[in-house]
Amino acid sequence: MVQLKDNIVSNLLTTSLTLSGSWQDVGSIINVGDVFGLGLWVDLTQNDSTGIRFRVQGLPTADAASKYEMPLVENTTSGIIVRAQEFELDTSVSQRVIIGVSLIDLINFVQVQVKATTPGATAAVLNQCGVLGQMVRR
Repeated sequence: MVQLKDNIVSNLLTTSLTLSGSWQDVGSIINVGDVFGLGLWVDLTQNDSTGIRFRVQGLPTADAASKYEMPLVENTTSGIIVRAQEFELDTSVSQRVIIGVSLIDLINFVQVQVKATTPGATAAVLNQCGVLGQMVRR
């Protein structure tokens, strides 16, 4: 398990991760404790893959078997819509990018996941994925 510390980037991967068409865990579960937001520092070699997506799921305990979607809530004219929050890299080139993730105050543990919607002949490789916790609301 990764324990976040203020302003310190923790690497979630010990080796690179070859992406598939299914959701894969990126490293171990993260104890977010008093963290209000995460910054994911992503280094990706895209190759032939497209539709690279990241998500962060909540867990009720560190050893929970079930993971829960982090919601994206929208107010619309027809009511409130709640859907899964995913982050897609829509540029088909290798890249380094920072993804900001807001957390719900009631979550203590999260798991970062990644997939390639279309893995391609030569699948994308996640070279590094660092995580930085934001301890103070801004």
